[in-house]
Amino acid sequence: MKALLSRQLGESATGSHRNLFFKARLKLTALYVLIIAIIVCGFSLFLYHTIIGNFADASEEDFAGNISRQHFVESASDSLQHTLVASDLTIILIAAIVSYLLAGKTLRPVEESHEAQRTFAAQASHELRTPLTIIRNDIEVLLRNVQPSSGQMRTTLVSNLEEVKGMTAMVEDLLALARSEQASEKVAEPFALENVIRKVLDKMQPFAAEKGVTLAVEKLMAGVVQGNEDAITRMLVNIIQNSLEHTETGEVVTINLLHNDSFGKITIVDTGKGIDPRDMPHIFTPFYKGIKTSQQGTGLGLAIVKTIVEQHNGTITVQSEKEKGTRVVITLPLV
Repeated sequence: MKALLSRQLGESATGSHRNLFFKARLKLTALYVLIIAIIVCGFSLFLYHTIIGNFADASEEDFAGNISRQHFVESASDSLQHTLVASDLTIILIAAIVSYLLAGKTLRPVEESHEAQRTFAAQASHELRTPLTIIRNDIEVLLRNVQPSSGQMRTTLVSNLEEVKGMTAMVEDLLALARSEQASEKVAEPFALENVIRKVLDKMQPFAAEKGVTLAVEKLMAGVVQGNEDAITRMLVNIIQNSLEHTETGEVVTINLLHNDSFGKITIVDTGKGIDPRDMPHIFTPFYKGIKTSQQGTGLGLAIVKTIVEQHNGTITVQSEKEKGTRVVITLPLV
C-alpha cells in the first residue's frame, strides 16, 4: 500500500512538474508574440498612413483617365488594408510557431536542472530513509520484548550507531557536494598545487599504513592553480581514499604531478581491484554504488570530485581494468 501511494505521489509530482513548464512555455510564447505583434502592427500603421498620405497629397493632374484622386485613394486604401492585415496575421502566426519553439529551447536547461534536482532529492530521501527504517525496526523489535537482555540492547544500540554513522557520512557528503557546486562563487586564489598534494599525502599516510598499502610519489612538478584550495584538497582526498579502500595489503598507490605551459596533470594509479566495466558509465552519478550492492560508502565521492574539477575548468578521466587497477588523470589549468 505504501509503495503504491509512493508511486502515485511520484507520478503526480511528475505530472505537476511537466504542467508547470508547459504553462511557463505558453506564457513565454505569448510574451514573444505580443512584442512582435506590437512591432508589426505599429510598423503597418506607419506604412499605411505614409502611403495613403502621399496619395492624398497628390494633385488631380497626377491621375490619368477617368480615375479621380478620391476614388483612387479609397480603392488603394482598401487594398492596402487587406494586404497589411493578411501580412500581419501571417507574420504573427509564423512568429507564434517560432516563439513556441524558442521558448521550449530557452526553458529546456531550466527544466533539465529542475528535473535533476528533483531526482537528486528523491535519491537522497531514499538513501536516508533506508537506515531510518532499520533503526525503527530494531527499536520496535526491542520494545516488543518485555524484558530485553543487556546483550540484546547492546546489539540494537551497536546496529543503530552504525546506521547513524552512515547517515552522518552521507549528510557530510551532501554538504560537501553543495559546497563544491558553489566553489565558483567563492573568490579564487592562486596556490601551489604540489604543496596541496603533499599535505593530502601526509593526511592519508596513517590510513594507508593501517591498510598496509604504500603511497608512492613519482614526481611532483611545481605548478600554480587559481581556485579554491579547500575544494581541491577535498577532491584529492576523495580520490586517494577511494584508491586505498580498493587496494589490497602490500599493493601500491602512486601519485605524480606533471605539467606543460598551460595545464597541470595529476595522475593517481592503484593496483587494486579495478572497476567493473558495467559500472564505468555511472561512476560519477550521485548515489551510484556499483553492481555489487554490498559496496560501502554513500556513492557521492566521485560525484563531488567531478563537480570540483569542472568548477576549476579541468577534466577528469578514469581508466580501469578488473583485478588490475585503476588510473585517474586530472588536468587543471595553470596560471
